Amino acid sequence: MKKFWLLLTVLLITSCSRIVSTDYELIDSGVIETVDYDAVSVSIVSDKDSVCRSWFPKKAYDALSLQGLEYTDSLKVGDKCFVYDKGDEPLISKVSIQDAKVINDALSRHYWKELLVSERLVTMIALAFVVMAFWLFSPNSNKYIMIGLVLFLGATAFAVIWMNPNRKLEKVGEGTLTEISGKRFVVDNKTVYYSYPKDVFRKEPLYVGEKVQVYRYGRYRSGVRENIFISKSVFNEDTLKKSQIYPEVLLRTWGLYWALLLVAGVLLTPFRISYQRKKARKAKV
Repeated sequence: MKKFWLLLTVLLITSCSRIVSTDYELIDSGVIETVDYDAVSVSIVSDKDSVCRSWFPKKAYDALSLQGLEYTDSLKVGDKCFVYDKGDEPLISKVSIQDAKVINDALSRHYWKELLVSERLVTMIALAFVVMAFWLFSPNSNKYIMIGLVLFLGATAFAVIWMNPNRKLEKVGEGTLTEISGKRFVVDNKTVYYSYPKDVFRKEPLYVGEKVQVYRYGRYRSGVRENIFISKSVFNEDTLKKSQIYPEVLLRTWGLYWALLLVAGVLLTPFRISYQRKKARKAKV
């Protein structure tokens, strides 16, 4: 039980310090020309005017790569990076906060759409009622309590895993749209993709002749759908690798399923009371 609460605490702490919740102002962006690890200075050739400017962060690490108490990614010559205003110091990272927020917002909308217009929600509701019915109507003995606990944990794990919580967005292609037919997209007259009719990241239609990127959200495997997104947005590759930019599918599904359990318990309680009364009357007879 202690390990369970420790895991929950870590997840909550991580969720409170996510990249998409930051509000740092972008000052500059460009490619690193030199890094002085002793003086802790980073010289960057600006995308704006091609001028090389020196910045003095606290450490020569990607400031958004902090995991626990350690930075996991250093800054090196040739890296494309972004400079943000943190107030007392510049914050330098290879992660685009703007891209991170766009991706998170679009995939958060996709989460609810994927859940509400599929069989997933119906299955989760059914699971919640089955689990609560077992808890409420089973005999009060250690054997049934243990079975109910296993059923409860197993159903929770199933609900979370079914939503594929570790999915990441990856670029799988690019080119010019040469044909659009409903959800069927042809890129460069040769590659066919099936995607959503609109650019989900920009919330706007797509047209033949436009230069597009092709992204995949999760790889297909048995029981898990592969989602393809066609978009005009070109996302920073280092940003796509960061798990902190993605919707908290695990916590979100966990919370939703437990809420369904609570609702199921409330709805089934009157039936349990009626059931117990009938058993009591039969026992008296």
